[in-house]
Amino acid sequence: AAGVAAIQFELLLGTILLLNRKGVRHALLRTPQERREHGHNTTFSRCRVGEPRLQSDTQLAHLRISSSAWIPGTVTMYALAVLLELACEPVHNRSVIELKTAVRVRAKGLGVGAKSLMTFLILFYDSRLSTKPPGYFTLFAFAGGQMAYSIVLFVTDAYSYPDTLSRFHLMKLWCALRRNSVGAYFDLPLLKLSMILNEQFVLKHILTEGDKVVLSCYIPMAEQGGYALAANYGSLIARLVFQPIEETSRVFFAKTLSATPGQSAPKTIKDESASDEQQNSISLPALKQAAAFLSSILQTQLFLAMPIIAFGHVYLPIVLSFLLPARFLATSAPQRLYAWVYYLPVFAVNGVLEAFVAGTATARDVMMLFSVIYISAAIALYQIGYGDVSLVYAKIVGLSMRILYVALFASNYFHCTLTSTSSTRPRLLTRHNILPDARLLLTCATAQGIVTYGPRRRRIAQRVAAVMLGQQSKMYLLSQPVVVHVGLGGVLALACLATCRCAQGGIWRFCGCGGRRGRGTRKRNDIYGLRFGIGSCFVRPCSLFPVDAISEALFDGT
Repeated sequence: AAGVAAIQFELLLGTILLLNRKGVRHALLRTPQERREHGHNTTFSRCRVGEPRLQSDTQLAHLRISSSAWIPGTVTMYALAVLLELACEPVHNRSVIELKTAVRVRAKGLGVGAKSLMTFLILFYDSRLSTKPPGYFTLFAFAGGQMAYSIVLFVTDAYSYPDTLSRFHLMKLWCALRRNSVGAYFDLPLLKLSMILNEQFVLKHILTEGDKVVLSCYIPMAEQGGYALAANYGSLIARLVFQPIEETSRVFFAKTLSATPGQSAPKTIKDESASDEQQNSISLPALKQAAAFLSSILQTQLFLAMPIIAFGHVYLPIVLSFLLPARFLATSAPQRLYAWVYYLPVFAVNGVLEAFVAGTATARDVMMLFSVIYISAAIALYQIGYGDVSLVYAKIVGLSMRILYVALFASNYFHCTLTSTSSTRPRLLTRHNILPDARLLLTCATAQGIVTYGPRRRRIAQRVAAVMLGQQSKMYLLSQPVVVHVGLGGVLALACLATCRCAQGGIWRFCGCGGRRGRGTRKRNDIYGLRFGIGSCFVRPCSLFPVDAISEALFDGT
């Protein structure tokens, strides 16, 4: 039941929400202030447009799950919950534009609390009070929790913005849709832009959630629970660390690189990625700011990726032996989590580049080739013998190809389209500003070799295997060899950090933690009053992870 809820129901929920709201959300960020009134009206249309898709997807889900023991009405409850969430979109977009973070945090916090409480109460009734067989109401518990989340979210949003969700306003727009009088209430360029962005998000959805599609179609439901557990544990770092950076970057690029009609600047670039009728200008300072921000974020992501790759595959078995229950240690869930060690860095870099594409790309920049690459890689790896772990490695291959394409797109955007009043053409995005220093790479490689091929490595592996097979208790890992091995890893991690402190002056200037000045003076990246950086986030967490971005990562399932 947990696998069905985490794989099939979440896939249904995420797909409908992505197709109906993602494009409009980010199109509004690229819309001038004077056109946002019609943009708010566009968000209401997603409820009406989403009805046919909601009905078709619900019927498909019924056909898929009807062969199993599900409670009648569970899928329908998920569909109604989606419709309520779509009705809350005007409030979400208005709070984003008005920078009212407290509205979203309060709504989603109360919604998550109601969801957890409702799920717990139904599961408690199922296990203690129900006369039905154990587990009969398990799926209904997840659906009831999702329904409670959507209801609380809608009520809280209606209380925060009663005028936005007023009955008169809703009925007026509803009648406009029925009369097909779109031009009077909706911004047609905004609708077109939202459709273009939807194509980008559909592509990313295939690359990041394609494994759930394959699982729901071909993997037995009894085996989906282990994969769902591995995906939930593996996505914790992605949701808490990398997704806030991606969401913040997407807002920044959309605001900074959105061309302003009629803008005059002494030094401008021509937005060749825009359509012919939208050849607007972007100021050169804004372009330089975006390039510096992208370089710093990518360098930070690569810095975070190196210790994950160097130490993750060595120490992850020890961590999993403590965290996972014995019944999951005997499954393939640990192998899936080992693959996530290599997937997380690729996911992080792709997220920032996708944020840049969402703020600049147009229809001709969409390439569906990567979904074909992902499917081909998944089939090939599965036939070789990787099993369902091949889905994770296939995602790595597909996202890597996507990273190469988006990197070329960003380089072309910054370098090839740059024009100025002078004859010079400065290079705003270079490999020197992104790739880590060679000394840091050498230090991480040496540390990885020490912890991987150390003299006590075999004894430690035997102890971990004994715990995973259930032959020993978890306290068996608190022996001296394991403790010394963990301490050695901590010392080597500090050595990598010290090397980065000495060699990577650029990233430490970006973090606001000092370091050598290098060329020019030391500056901090102040983006709309927020300081971004790894070092400053430990002192002021909201500098790198604003509260709204954290709330999106924690409370938003999509």
